[in-house]
Amino acid sequence: MASTSARRKNSTVLKRSIELARRKTSVSLENEFWEALGEIARNKNIPIAVLIEQIHTNRTGNNLSSSIRLFVLSYFRTVSRPSLLNTTPDLNASEPRPR
Repeated sequence: MASTSARRKNSTVLKRSIELARRKTSVSLENEFWEALGEIARNKNIPIAVLIEQIHTNRTGNNLSSSIRLFVLSYFRTVSRPSLLNTTPDLNASEPRPR
């Protein structure tokens, strides 16, 4: 079993300031989620800030960090599944949409 310090080192939480609806706020995510969010934004050819704004606008829960994590999980689950329907995840983390 990994020590507590080794586990913390592997999943560093980073807090970043962002602007949503013209208000400054901060989002805390593990570095891996920031990297995944960046990859998704690059694949969609949009800035991370725009992607976060879209997630924020379409979220159903109160916690933005959780909504981002669920979106990232849904995105990569959808991308990793072979499918006869060519789909990409919608901003609603629970339902992928057809292209």
